[in-house]
Amino acid sequence: MSSTPRATAQELQLQQHLDFLCHRYPSIRRDQLSCELESVGGDLTKASEMLDHALQNPLDSSKIVWWWRFPVSEPTVWKPFGSRDNLLLESSWSRSGSGPRELVYVENDRSCVNLNTMKVSAVYWPEAEIREVCRGTWYFRSTSGTLVPFTQTDSDAIETAFLDRSRWNQPISLPDQTHQVTIKGLIAIEEGRLKGGKGGRQVVRGIPVSDLKDIPLPPSSDSKTPLPEVEHLIFVVHGIGANRDWETQRGARGDSMKILVNIVDGMRVLLNKAAETHFQRPFGAVEVLPINWHKAVHDENDDKINKITVSRGFQPLRQFANDAVVDVLYYMSPNQCQLLMDTVATSMNSMMSQFLALHPNFHGKVSVVGHSLGSIVSFDLLSHQNLSADKGIIGVDFPRLDMKFENLFLLGSPVGLFLSLRPSPNTEVQRLADTKLYNVFHPFDPVVWVTEPA
Repeated sequence: MSSTPRATAQELQLQQHLDFLCHRYPSIRRDQLSCELESVGGDLTKASEMLDHALQNPLDSSKIVWWWRFPVSEPTVWKPFGSRDNLLLESSWSRSGSGPRELVYVENDRSCVNLNTMKVSAVYWPEAEIREVCRGTWYFRSTSGTLVPFTQTDSDAIETAFLDRSRWNQPISLPDQTHQVTIKGLIAIEEGRLKGGKGGRQVVRGIPVSDLKDIPLPPSSDSKTPLPEVEHLIFVVHGIGANRDWETQRGARGDSMKILVNIVDGMRVLLNKAAETHFQRPFGAVEVLPINWHKAVHDENDDKINKITVSRGFQPLRQFANDAVVDVLYYMSPNQCQLLMDTVATSMNSMMSQFLALHPNFHGKVSVVGHSLGSIVSFDLLSHQNLSADKGIIGVDFPRLDMKFENLFLLGSPVGLFLSLRPSPNTEVQRLADTKLYNVFHPFDPVVWVTEPA
């Protein structure tokens, strides 16, 4: 007489988990719940969490993260908006419903998201590549285990198929033409590649609580708490060789503005931390905006310079000369210096106007940071603001600036050398009038000079 095999402890536990799910989700058949539980390895907590996500319609907005990427230069790298921006975007999206959607200012009003086109653009400067935005509702799990959002169009296509059970258990080709998704159940969903890649990666709706802690949200204040008023606005004017040096450091080519923005972002974080820790009284925010003259000058001249560049010899050195050394020669040429000065002044005036439109109550200080060649550009521009003569010492018509400057910070600066070669260096320093001058340098820097006699 044969005996019935006894269930193992693991099988008994699995049955108990299944009984719990049947009690919690009475509208779902037991055999389907069994498949869902099996798809997550029998993990009851994970199955319950993911079923809760799957049954939400609409999806719980607290579990939705907004993302952005550069669709051409970095198509596989999605970065999350900060927590404050995330709440602003989701609130605006929810309010608009199916009607026209509004513009949302994010990243402390430096960028603007168009929710109709799902694009984000910079407020203060032109961009070579406009960023794409995604409301993260559907994700696939990468080989490293992290969640990666589908694009907005793909997410919409998956959501439509998910809500229509007649489309389950059949491959669904997505609009981007590289993915297909098969919905086998509420949480048993797989993603595959149409173009020869391996499939079988897990797809999830929303971000489970267990994964939220792994999303690298940038630090940001609560959206219900007003941002601190800007107390100090700083313009940063870069130095020579912007394209060459920054490409080497950051691994990006052809967009010096994007790299400059990244560097200034880091500078802004450091300055605000310093303001918070070094001042006893409450200190408002420090805003830092980059001024890019490199693009205008090199767009004007690169073709001409490349045509006369010797094609033999050590080409990397020749290219470095074309990218960096010629910047000093451009500054010594009156017509190119004029273009450079006009670009810097126009950018400052335009950014100041846009800044005041977004911060109408601003009554703080305005300063300039000039690095390397950017320091002499800034010095000459500011020191010639009070001159009535048409031409300055370097034969340039200096454009007028629409603001007064509290400070001029020189970093790694050759200003002392330039002034020593001019007829009246002390007079030029005195022309700064009420603008305080700070010459900041490292004693081992070979291209800095003091601005006062030793």
